[in-house]
Amino acid sequence: MSFDQAKSIVAQTGQALLEAQKVGLVHRDVAPRTSSCLLRVDVKIINFPLAKPINEKVSGVAAYLSPEQVQGNQSDQRSNTYSLAAILYHLLTGEQPFQGPSVQAVLDMQVSTPVLPPTQRRPGATCHQRPTS
Repeated sequence: MSFDQAKSIVAQTGQALLEAQKVGLVHRDVAPRTSSCLLRVDVKIINFPLAKPINEKVSGVAAYLSPEQVQGNQSDQRSNTYSLAAILYHLLTGEQPFQGPSVQAVLDMQVSTPVLPPTQRRPGATCHQRPTS
């Protein structure tokens, strides 16, 4: 996906999350499965009430959870921002930021492993267009 397409999707999703925050809602499960793109033009955020439990301490989609969520700590809008960045990473590289042989392995990586820069996952990926001469 192009950077401009990914940026549009993430910007729309972020705006929807900010609107929800204005009325006191924090999503806590921001992931591709909880948003929907109609022809990649309009983004709709769904499934606000509850995230699906992963284990006794964690709910949500492992690959998009913030470290504080993985550790079972209180989450807020900053957790949504982290998850939104993970979605952007996925849109730009075609891969989730953390991948492992099990859900627990992915959760462990969320709190202990630096993410590989997108350009190392997808050489040639850029976040801007190069000026033409």
